[in-house]
Amino acid sequence: MYLPIGRKILYISDMNVIKNKNSVAQVFDDGIFYIEYLHDTYSTLDDFKEGNDSFQTLRQGKKMKILFEMAPLASLDLEVDEYNEFINLSIIAQAIVVNSLAQRLMFSFYLELGNQKYPIKIFSNKNLALKWLKGI
Repeated sequence: MYLPIGRKILYISDMNVIKNKNSVAQVFDDGIFYIEYLHDTYSTLDDFKEGNDSFQTLRQGKKMKILFEMAPLASLDLEVDEYNEFINLSIIAQAIVVNSLAQRLMFSFYLELGNQKYPIKIFSNKNLALKWLKGI
């Protein structure tokens, strides 16, 4: 099924999974929104906005916990920090899973600059990140 979202038409493989150029987003059975930025991709602000469009579609007006995973060799333009401010009100908590030192440094820098209004933590293990989110 194809669904027009914001700037692009995204492919939805079922009603809980949206595939973009650089990311795949879904809602887990426990209501956690999961987005993975794919292996060996560089995501610009426009790519990040596609991921946010996926979040806005799948959350259906609800506040959600987010599991944000960067696959190996995936990276984001730091310009996304400026855009991220306006979606804060829709997030309960966010766990970021990184797979490299470079990703950890990038997100640590982002957290130092950011003004998050919700709990946020960086992990190197997806299961620990999920456990933390479920405990909130």
